[in-house]
Amino acid sequence: MKFPIHIIVYCDNPELAGAAYLTLDSVRVGFPTSEITVHWCGNNVDVMKKVVEKADLIDAKVNYNFAGMTHPAVVKQLFLEESHFILLDSDVVFWKNCEDFQPTKGLIAGRLIPQYECPVVEAVMIQRLHTSFMYFLDTSAIRDAIKKENLRYVTFDPISPFISCYQGRRHFYDTTANLYQLIDGEIFDEEMMDRFDHLGCGSYIDKVEQIRPDIFKGVNKDYKAFFNDTLLMKNLWKNHNEYYRALRV
Repeated sequence: MKFPIHIIVYCDNPELAGAAYLTLDSVRVGFPTSEITVHWCGNNVDVMKKVVEKADLIDAKVNYNFAGMTHPAVVKQLFLEESHFILLDSDVVFWKNCEDFQPTKGLIAGRLIPQYECPVVEAVMIQRLHTSFMYFLDTSAIRDAIKKENLRYVTFDPISPFISCYQGRRHFYDTTANLYQLIDGEIFDEEMMDRFDHLGCGSYIDKVEQIRPDIFKGVNKDYKAFFNDTLLMKNLWKNHNEYYRALRV
């Protein structure tokens, strides 16, 4: 089954504009023949123009209808418009073709982010499949699963992020974390993980650095190095896993 590709692009800081282009520069390595739509959700006109130029080079459509919308709001809208799709952040680099990958388990597939204590939001991050590169195999079946919960309890929104407090601890359900708790899904294995890398917080790492300068001081500069030489990102997923492992709870 061929999956349409949807790339969500936010970037309002021109100094981090490189994070808006990483996926656009490499997505045809990962998906050489797939239909691609780029959703511009930012406010910086100069970055937008460059995004449009790069989209043209890879024969991708550009959608401006989601401008100003939040990431989970865009995901919800895609649920209504597509029967199945792949969601991508703008700061992914592809090393190998991914079109032959066909998930066989569950209704979603992606990279597992384990439960860990996040120093930025100061909460336990509930495990989820990360939306930076995520397959949605059957949106109708997913909507049906959500509808059952809405009938059973109060309004249930498994897409939007939220924080819950339980027994004195804060728990953060990032985008689609609660969806993963509801329907489970297929986790990328190491062979699949070796096909790409995701920078993470690419277009807003400056804000992360401001929140916790004691931990992330200088990361902004490191990210700009990645923009200039994407090979530095190779196997970054393994470094991320070490980070999660060190903070796992």
